[in-house]
Amino acid sequence: MSVDVKWAAFVDLARPLEPDEQERLTEALELVGGGSVGPTRGKWEAFFAVHARSAADAEASAHRAIEHALRRAGVEVSFSIGVQRLQC
Repeated sequence: MSVDVKWAAFVDLARPLEPDEQERLTEALELVGGGSVGPTRGKWEAFFAVHARSAADAEASAHRAIEHALRRAGVEVSFSIGVQRLQC
């Protein structure tokens, strides 16, 4: 039987966010258990965790979560997602 594990979701944003956009998106990520938004490695990124049974499920879950958070925050930006299993 497959068990849900915790995955880190890294969402690369296509553009820098304005300070108010960053604040609203960070607040919206509280709905998925919290996260962070800001510049990292020369790009803007949102980071949060999801529980899923596989990398594909984690990516799909992260995609739904970030789309919901972006809509809730009123932020329009393209993004790409990467996931990595967390060792907890």
